[in-house]
Parts: sequence; structure tokens; C-alpha cells
Amino acid sequence: MNYRFTDRKSVQVLYLYRLLSDLDNRAILDEVNRRVQDGSRTFVVDISQMQYIDSTGLNLLLALWKHLRHCGATLQLTDPHPTVMRLLEMTRLKAIFDFVPAQDTSIPVQ
Repeated sequence: MNYRFTDRKSVQVLYLYRLLSDLDNRAILDEVNRRVQDGSRTFVVDISQMQYIDSTGLNLLLALWKHLRHCGATLQLTDPHPTVMRLLEMTRLKAIFDFVPAQDTSIPVQ
């Protein structure tokens, strides 16, 4: 599997492991929507295992950010690989995301 969700002390953590497909994106967005409807308001996407991200992954991050913002929820990214961070900088998406280290006490480490 390219991703998995965990619920850590009211923080919804999405771990991304590999490049995603459009079907993965749809499934992830559906699951996030279900969790928002269940009352979750804090989401973290751990992208530390991804050494590269393509347009499908960028689209997912942007869609998550827009959806969660609209719902009054928060989204944070953890530990992006330097190549992923450079891509976020080049696309100017770095400015919209909050970044936190996985060791941050507000984010339970796996």
C-alpha cells in the first residue's frame, strides 16, 4: 500500500510511502472527508518516506489543504525529504503549508 492512516490522540496522521495514483488520491480524500465528518480537525501528512513527489502527489496535498481549510481543520506536513521540499519551494506551495518535525510533541511518532 502507498499510504496508511492512524489516529493518534485526536491527530489524524496520513503516512505517504510511494508515488500515488488518482485512485489513491480519491480514496484518501474520501477517508479524510469521513474523518472530518466524524469530528477530526487536526491532520498531519508524514511525507518523510517520499524522496520524490509528482504532480499527482502535489495535487493531493493541495486538495487536502483546500478541503481541510474549508472545513475549519488544520493540515501540517512532517519531515519532507530535501528534494520534495525543493519542489514545494519551486511551485510556491511551501508558503501555504505548515511544517513540523515528526518528533514534535503534538505529533505522536510511529
